Amino acid sequence: MLTPDEKKIRARNLHFKAKYGITLDQRNALYDKQKGRCAICTREKPREGRDCLVIDHNHRTHRIREMLCARCNRGYYRENPDLLLAASKYFKKHKALDDLLPTIKRKRKRTRRA
Repeated sequence: MLTPDEKKIRARNLHFKAKYGITLDQRNALYDKQKGRCAICTREKPREGRDCLVIDHNHRTHRIREMLCARCNRGYYRENPDLLLAASKYFKKHKALDDLLPTIKRKRKRTRRA
């Protein structure tokens, strides 16, 4: 029987595998590679919890880009020209990579309608 902590880890593993095709260990390696900092604003964020970094990915190709804080992931750059410039560089860098890769077709989950 799994402990509550083991169940939580297993659930997170399943979530990352289903949504991004990676394991929790691979997600944590990406976090470590970025030294816990958002790829756009460079603010340091915790590894886990409500305010942690999230995985940014291309919705067309499903390719993982990097990890962002929630604000940058939603495009809230606080009318800061430096952040807007950093975001522009980030997306240009990844657009060049995305253009080289084919679109990945993923099966969509069926949702129940009430």
